[in-house]
Amino acid sequence: MINIISRVINRNKMMNTRIKNKNALCNLNEKMREQKPFEADDFKVDQLKTQLRKGQLAENHIQDGMSLLQQKRKAVDELKSMSQDLKKLSEKYNDVNCTEDEKGKIEKSAKEIINNMDNIMNDTFGYKSAFAGRQVSMETSHGSNIVVKGNLDISMDFYGNNSHKSENDNSIHIEADLSIASILENTAEIEKKLIKPLNDAFDEIKSQMVSVVNNAMYQDMMVEMAAKGLADLKKIDVYTENEIINSSKNILKNASESLYCQSSNLDEKRTSALLA
Repeated sequence: MINIISRVINRNKMMNTRIKNKNALCNLNEKMREQKPFEADDFKVDQLKTQLRKGQLAENHIQDGMSLLQQKRKAVDELKSMSQDLKKLSEKYNDVNCTEDEKGKIEKSAKEIINNMDNIMNDTFGYKSAFAGRQVSMETSHGSNIVVKGNLDISMDFYGNNSHKSENDNSIHIEADLSIASILENTAEIEKKLIKPLNDAFDEIKSQMVSVVNNAMYQDMMVEMAAKGLADLKKIDVYTENEIINSSKNILKNASESLYCQSSNLDEKRTSALLA
């Protein structure tokens, strides 16, 4: 008798569970019928909006990065010219026919050059300058980053030797704890510690400019594709589409012109080859 009652109870439980599941399924089907059917264009619009946001953000970084490179390149170019003048003075200073009177005049000229170099270093790369700790990172089409840093480590001292600096001294010195005579007496050190590092920095700036322009070309293509896609799907009007595309084209144009104008030692044919 107990077994019969138990079987009846279990059967009732199973039936109730089936009824509940059936009701839940009916409710789910009803809700699905009430909802708007998923459209493939919805997903495409989200993709295009994301593509547009990423492209425009990348273009903002491109503008910041190219501006930083322009300022850095201008300062390095001036420092290069001055370091070459300093080298010429050093060669005259070490000439066997150079008199003491002439050496005094050379030291005075060298001191003026070094002071000017110090001013440029401090104004552009010093700890209190606008460049201090500044860095711009730009993601490329390959997923890697172009990192532009606003620093430059140039000194007549051995690298890492900061013994001449006091705790309150936040300036950058070319001369540092060396005398003008010590600098002029060693032409090779001027070549090694000023001219070569500045030439390397100049080449690196030009290389980064080319990379930034290449990135600008890619981002311009992505922004234009996104804008045209959104316009085709009626998510933006023609005026907005043109505004987005023209703005992107101007960013690319400015980046390209910066490369041509700022790279005085990079002829147009060579630049075109690098951009190909």
